[in-house]
Amino acid sequence: MIQALRIAFSDGCWFIAEPQVSPVDPHTLISSTYLASRAQLYNPDRAPPPAPHGTPSPHRTSDTIQLAVTDAAGNGCSLVNSVADTFGSRITPSGTGFVLHSRGSGFHLEPSHPNAYAPGKRPYNTIIPAIVTRAGGEGEVGDLHTVFGVMGGAMQPQGHVQVLLNMVMFGMNPQVALDAPRICIGVSLPGKSTDPSKSVDNTVYLEEGIREEVGRELERMGHEVQFVSGMGRSLFGRGQVISVHGDPVYDGRVHSAGSDMRGDGMAAPLI
Repeated sequence: MIQALRIAFSDGCWFIAEPQVSPVDPHTLISSTYLASRAQLYNPDRAPPPAPHGTPSPHRTSDTIQLAVTDAAGNGCSLVNSVADTFGSRITPSGTGFVLHSRGSGFHLEPSHPNAYAPGKRPYNTIIPAIVTRAGGEGEVGDLHTVFGVMGGAMQPQGHVQVLLNMVMFGMNPQVALDAPRICIGVSLPGKSTDPSKSVDNTVYLEEGIREEVGRELERMGHEVQFVSGMGRSLFGRGQVISVHGDPVYDGRVHSAGSDMRGDGMAAPLI
């Protein structure tokens, strides 16, 4: 997972930009052919050197809240709202009472970068609300499976992967999936770096609760490892989850939910 996240972010930090200027189509980045080529960078025994961004189209030139809601009819909504940093831009439009966001800090200042600061462009954005559905028929959307989100800057996609794997692969219920300790690979993003003092952060952060021998094994593989405990665990994000299950006895939908112990949210039925 650590290596997969490294490879994914090497592409994401380069290609995620204003769609009209990004050099690749997002569908190309997740095509089976391109992903197979990127998988060649994976080494099960050693931490590889930092992966450069790929070339998926060589023919071309070129603070947050998460709210999950479901209803009895099988509908769901995943909402993330953020002003990017504490008090955002610190600018309050006259007569409104709210601050404007500071997402412009997500731009690069390197002119050759697709996500370079320029007029009329939107910057790299870390907001990722998520909904999972079960497989449907030909051309159909399947039933609702899970509505969730793990907020926290560059931790968002990493948290999504880990919480969803906990539920789908390891059979955890939403609360247990959220409570399980997480990893976070260091990411250098404008305005959202895991360690702003580093130009490139290659650290693998392990949350308190992961066994020390896991860290030692990762270090033997060549990873730079740092355990994080106490209040520093906010690095690993805060999530909310609602899963929808079919009950053969009740013959209806059963909803189960969880709220991250790292934050101040809650799961509640509204009748």
